[in-house]
Amino acid sequence: MTYDTQVRLIIGASAYACIKECGVQFDVRLAPGRSAAVALREYAEVERARAACIIENANRAERAATVLEAARNAPTECPCCGLLDGHRYPCAA
Repeated sequence: MTYDTQVRLIIGASAYACIKECGVQFDVRLAPGRSAAVALREYAEVERARAACIIENANRAERAATVLEAARNAPTECPCCGLLDGHRYPCAA
């Protein structure tokens, strides 16, 4: 796939890289004291680490949903007779 990536630098009180690619446009504030390319690579590294945390948290949430569903669907034990489901509590045991 080809990415028609366009970059425009805006230098003022802060420096920004305005990135346009495949119809998406976003701005990245560049860290001071570095070249634009180095600052963009640092930004990419930080964003990938953040994305990895977000993905791992999404995976944890999915596993938690599975645990909740399993608990909801698990047979319940009657506290007075020990039978699993199928009769009303309190039972006549």
